[in-house]
Amino acid sequence: GDRAADRALQLDPELAFAHAIKGGNMTVRPPFDLAGGMAQYDLALQKDPKDLTTLYWRGLTLSMGGYFAEARDIYGACLDIDPLYMNCLLQLQDMQRLLGEPHDYGPDIMERFVTSPDHIYASYLLSEGNKAAAMFAAANAPGFKGSPFMSFIEALENPDADHSDAWREFQLWADGAAIDLAGHPTILAAFGAYDQISLRTTANTWHWVRFFKKYRASDEFKQMMRKFGYVDLWKDRGFPPVCRPLGDDDFECD
Repeated sequence: GDRAADRALQLDPELAFAHAIKGGNMTVRPPFDLAGGMAQYDLALQKDPKDLTTLYWRGLTLSMGGYFAEARDIYGACLDIDPLYMNCLLQLQDMQRLLGEPHDYGPDIMERFVTSPDHIYASYLLSEGNKAAAMFAAANAPGFKGSPFMSFIEALENPDADHSDAWREFQLWADGAAIDLAGHPTILAAFGAYDQISLRTTANTWHWVRFFKKYRASDEFKQMMRKFGYVDLWKDRGFPPVCRPLGDDDFECD
């Protein structure tokens, strides 16, 4: 916690990772001071530029906030230090997808697609035009075998259609399978259940996938980005390329 990190810095002011711990706490705990957390990450990296965990945490805050190119470069720097550091490798590929840049699918990555329990990588694959792989990923996600996965795919492909019957069917199936859909934000977003979504459900960039543009235009998304400190971060460091301010109190994202 913060007290332990502060005590460690008192004992050794050059202890880089204590700053990273403080930064991590600031980004994931109320009042969600993301700008302050980023400043702590920067202090940590000034003292130890090669700390992989700090690079990964800093990149994650940037990527979730929509700063894809900056995050890509952070993950690239991480992999320059350790090309096998999987956290940075996976996140780098996510950024390359969101930026529309080339990326390689290795066996580890494909395994991730078909073992992701939250359908995130099904939405990534579908966004790249690989419908067969997206269907396979959705059908074989842990705990979801036997699910009406095609209704999820169809909801992604046709966001303006009425999927209320399919959503009820999916909920009934999930109840029977003892799956709490609150832990699966991509499914909630695909079916328009925006009021049940939390960006803290899973720390990644699912909300920036192109299929969720309608969610990004919703009041629920705007409230979420305010609640977890991203709007304050944008005001502090400048809005990311995918978003822009609307007056003093509002914004829009592509």
